[in-house]
Amino acid sequence: MLIHKMHKNSIFFLLILISLFSCKKKEENYSLNGKVSDIITGSPISGVTLEVQGKVISSSTYSSMFSTFATGTSGSDGYYALDFEKEKVTVFKLIARKNGYLLYEIEFSPDLLSSGSYTLDVLLANNGWISVRVVNALPSFANDEFSYRFLNIPVDIASSCGSGYNSFSGIVDQQVEACFVPGGMNLVIEKNYNHEQTHIQTFDTLYIIPNDTLEYIIQY
Repeated sequence: MLIHKMHKNSIFFLLILISLFSCKKKEENYSLNGKVSDIITGSPISGVTLEVQGKVISSSTYSSMFSTFATGTSGSDGYYALDFEKEKVTVFKLIARKNGYLLYEIEFSPDLLSSGSYTLDVLLANNGWISVRVVNALPSFANDEFSYRFLNIPVDIASSCGSGYNSFSGIVDQQVEACFVPGGMNLVIEKNYNHEQTHIQTFDTLYIIPNDTLEYIIQY
């Protein structure tokens, strides 16, 4: 009878230890999750490879290099979930990549994971480029001035085109280096022409073909 009771007590304590160990393991993990969508259409994107990295603090030594903690793939609904062990880090970084899309990278503070989990949605942009050629057509004058800029590039995208003015003066026939804009968007371009007391401002809307380069000629 005593042996049977001791056996029952042993099982009881073993179950408690297993439960405590399981809770401890859960507490030692971070969970990062979210949804990957197209920045233009809002549609979910599946098959995106996601990777969490961090700069580790080890024995009061701060690493300048990122180490990989977890990798995963977004599902058919665009959602992803990455679980990884807690580490002392100075900064985390999430990387998302898929062929045909611009590489996505964002750094975030460890404080965002202080509760153990954090939701971080990802917006990806299709590759797309625009190449602009500016031509001052005849009759052209030395005091002609012209400028253009792109108005509606999403702020989340590190476009190489920028949002500032590109300015030209005099007799011009210049090919501007191709720059990146999200494929699939309708890009609005503002154009300004000045000659003596005359100022003309016009706007065009250009469809950026995904994974292709749009050749656009401005003639004034």
